[in-house]
Parts: sequence; structure tokens; C-alpha cells
Amino acid sequence: MAEFPTDLAVPSAFSAFLASGPTERQSKYREKLISVCESGVSKLDMTQILAYFGCHKNAREDLFGSGERKSSVGGKTSREKQSVEGKSETEDVSVSSEADSSLAADCRSEDRDMEKCRNMLVEFLQRKCVALLEIDPVDEPAVEQCWNSLRKLVDPFSDSKTTQLALKYCRHKELHGMVASKLLQEYETANSRAALKSFASQMRAMKWDHVADRIENSSLLVRFPPSFPPF
Repeated sequence: MAEFPTDLAVPSAFSAFLASGPTERQSKYREKLISVCESGVSKLDMTQILAYFGCHKNAREDLFGSGERKSSVGGKTSREKQSVEGKSETEDVSVSSEADSSLAADCRSEDRDMEKCRNMLVEFLQRKCVALLEIDPVDEPAVEQCWNSLRKLVDPFSDSKTTQLALKYCRHKELHGMVASKLLQEYETANSRAALKSFASQMRAMKWDHVADRIENSSLLVRFPPSFPPF
């Protein structure tokens, strides 16, 4: 299993810089941001990442472990088995225990590296998709390809890093019901006056004025009544 590619730290930080800050800067370097993200994605093996997280944890060692560990039986490789032949039962148990500990440590390190790769790939795809949606005219095939790739890695609506992208994508596709459902879920989680007011403003932005009016004239007052001094 290849280790986490440290050279991705630079494009990751650069893409984060281009995707943040003043709107003028984001607009100016949007094409550059897409290029940087594509460069980062090209350095990550998406097929390997999907295969790794798509199989059962117990099978990962056989599929992705090194050749020296892949042929292990009972926690020992063929080399380890030869080295303990002729030794006492106590020595055999000790060597087996050390081999199991080393194998477990290798698996944990491998899991961390693959998790880093997946998170990095999600970040690149998320930033690229946002940039594509903000270009006029929108390149629909490129957006769909990027969005579908992202969906293979995470659920855009449940992952906190991609929630805003999911809302932007659904607004672009005029999937207003999905936008309203997600915004309502966020309000119910926050359960605050600010969240309900934000929900109303988002409904008005989608031209759902009847929902916004109901919230502002009824729900907001009932749910969070204004407080007045007793005298």
C-alpha cells in the first residue's frame, strides 16, 4: 500500500487559499482553482480508495497488504514461521504475539493513510465542483462528472464538509424540495431563532414566498415570542 503522498499538502493549501477570501479574488482565480484541484485529484487513485473502503475491514489485509504480510497464517508470515521452527512453545507464543502487534500497528497506519487520501480527494472534488457551479455559463457535463465522483466517496447531504455544496448544486438543478428538506433539518438541529429566520430567508430566495410569509408572520412569533419587560 502506498503511503500518503506528502506532495499533496501544497495543492491542498493552495486550493483552500483560492477558494476562500474576498469574492473578487475567488472570481479572478476560479479557473486556476479548478486546475489545481484537477492536479490534486490526478495524484490520488480513486479506484483504490473506493476498493479499500468498500471491502470488509478483515479482508483489507489480504487485498491491500504487502506481499510479506499477505501470506500470513495465524498472524505469522512464512518467514516468521521458519524463524520459530524448533523453538519452544513459550518462544513461539512470544514471537506470534509480537507479529500480531506489529501487524495491527501496520493496519492502523494504513487505515490512517487511506483516510487522509479519501479526505483529501473529497476536498479537491468539493472545491472544484463549487468553482464549476460559479462559472457562467455552467459546464453541466463537468459538474455532473465531479458531483458523481464526490457521491461515490461521501453523502454530500450528511457530510459537514460538503453540505453547502449540496445546497448549491440542488439550487442550480432547481431541486427545491431537497433544499427545503435540508434547511429544515438544519433548523430542527439548531432549534434557534436565528436558524428559523435563516430558513425563512432561504425560502424567500427560492421564491417560496408563501412559506417565508408563514414563518415570519406566524411560526417565528409563536415559536420565539418577543419578550417584554413586566412594566
